[in-house]
Amino acid sequence: MKKIPLMLLLVGIVAVVLIYILPSVGGVIVEECETNEECAWVSTNCCPPNMGANWECVNEAETEIVCPEDPICPAVMSPKPTTDCRCVDGVCEETGENNGNVLE
Repeated sequence: MKKIPLMLLLVGIVAVVLIYILPSVGGVIVEECETNEECAWVSTNCCPPNMGANWECVNEAETEIVCPEDPICPAVMSPKPTTDCRCVDGVCEETGENNGNVLE
């Protein structure tokens, strides 16, 4: 009998964490492109480079990231990638190159 109230309490705590403590990042991420100039590295989780940015190679002008008022960001460095973000076959992609030189 006592396990049921404990389970309900646990489910309630998990629901509160998911709804209030971990706000979601919304918006539209667009990877389609026509030129290299359209593609860029963008933090898609609303976190800065010194707080765990999640970088994606996307169409910068068409991508719309909707950030929560206070995003939860891990305290880890995540600098913008140094590899090129280019339009390859109509899709923004990391090329594995840096300023024209292949990275090892």
